[in-house]
Amino acid sequence: MNRRSQSADSDLTVIMCAFNEVDRIGHALEEFFASTPGRSEVVEIIIVDNGSTDGTRELLESLDEANVSVILNDRNLGKGGSIKKAISASSGRYVVIHDPDLEYSAR
Repeated sequence: MNRRSQSADSDLTVIMCAFNEVDRIGHALEEFFASTPGRSEVVEIIIVDNGSTDGTRELLESLDEANVSVILNDRNLGKGGSIKKAISASSGRYVVIHDPDLEYSAR
């Protein structure tokens, strides 16, 4: 299942790959959204789920943000395969990877 964002072209695409991240991905998204007010760039977020079984997929399916796209892989493609898939779906002039594991701050 793929859900595309509303924007056709973005200045920046942020890719998040997830596998069993239900306890962290919501916080990672909140932190990211908190870091963007006042920015002039058009940003899209593409989240790729790699077959999570802990509720991550269901959480992602419930997201209703205009600039967030969700790709649900039928099988685990690994991080590299998921990044490649997200890049091919991106519309951003620039692409960055932001892991939802909270190792790095979005701010």
